[in-house]
Amino acid sequence: MTSAGAATKLSEALSLLSEIRDAGEAESQIAINLVGVYAAKTVASVEATLARPGEASAAELRHWEELLAEYGRCGFELPPVAAAISKLSKRLATRYVSQMTQIEKEVLLKKLEEDLGKEHS
Repeated sequence: MTSAGAATKLSEALSLLSEIRDAGEAESQIAINLVGVYAAKTVASVEATLARPGEASAAELRHWEELLAEYGRCGFELPPVAAAISKLSKRLATRYVSQMTQIEKEVLLKKLEEDLGKEHS
């Protein structure tokens, strides 16, 4: 699932499976199970990417994030997929923050504190 057209192919497959699921026929559970298998394989690939020695490129992390997001866009909200998206987002955010200067980090922290204060108001 690392080719450029992977997102399109996955989107098409998930769209078809969501139609089958939504039809409510006997095949609905088969479609749900099939999506679960696809999701597990995708999550396993993400985990392998994150566990690989060295840093995966930001482009590769965003690619996996986009593929995983497709499950939700097609109406398949799966906890393992959400957890993998969270891990990818954290990795990308950590990388971004690590490249910031101390002043940029302080400005970011102040902005986050302000935003958090607004949420609690």
